[in-house]
Amino acid sequence: MKKFKVVLIDDDPTTNFLNKRLIEKSEDAEVVQVFKNGQEAINGITNESDIIFLDINMPVMNGFEFIEKYKESLDIENRRIVVMLSSSEQIDDKKRTDKLGITRYLEKPLTQNKLDNLIKELNG
Repeated sequence: MKKFKVVLIDDDPTTNFLNKRLIEKSEDAEVVQVFKNGQEAINGITNESDIIFLDINMPVMNGFEFIEKYKESLDIENRRIVVMLSSSEQIDDKKRTDKLGITRYLEKPLTQNKLDNLIKELNG
């Protein structure tokens, strides 16, 4: 089974800390980069990741702005699995997520069960 390399993009340091610990407990995933907004991620994301966990509401560049820039900057074949991980319950946010081609929308908090189900689904 593949070990997924994960990028976390969220402006909340506590959320990043907790998500990193949760993911690193998994045998199937590891965190390779953490960014506090979309602009940092655009400037620093590397090709070594498989999954991006992305928040919507962040300063400097929010999750939707990140996705639009991200899609412009990378070859479509090299795009990662993007999971919008947000506390937003807005129907419009979920619809926009679908329109932008984001793989999955999960409500915070990330749990072991949500992570396990996602990895199981990605492994087919």
